[in-house]
Amino acid sequence: MTAGGALESVRKLWTQLRQRGFELSPTDLDALRLALLAGFGWDSRDSFRELLVALWAKTPREAQALRALFERLNWPEGWTAPTPAVLISAPRVPRRGRSRPTPRSRASPALRRDCRRGRRRTCASPTLG
Repeated sequence: MTAGGALESVRKLWTQLRQRGFELSPTDLDALRLALLAGFGWDSRDSFRELLVALWAKTPREAQALRALFERLNWPEGWTAPTPAVLISAPRVPRRGRSRPTPRSRASPALRRDCRRGRRRTCASPTLG
């Protein structure tokens, strides 16, 4: 799928749906972008169409209208996912020495000492809330 042709078709479809009374906002376009980044909708043209239906159609009637409008538009051939590295940059991993300190346990000093020495069977510290 070429980015320019598909993007133009999505814009046309979004505009036509809004003209037909669909309550779509830029947030809905962002939801589509996030779903595509997560890997949904790339398997085939039908998969992309059903992703749009899942995201944008609120009723069966809207789903039917969306599918009809989708078929009328000229979608580019070659429906494949771009390289994942292009879509999502690698997450930043904190360095070992710079990680946030872990909160101290609320357990008593005697309980912590017994846990370190292996005298207690269960040494689960209470979670901080």
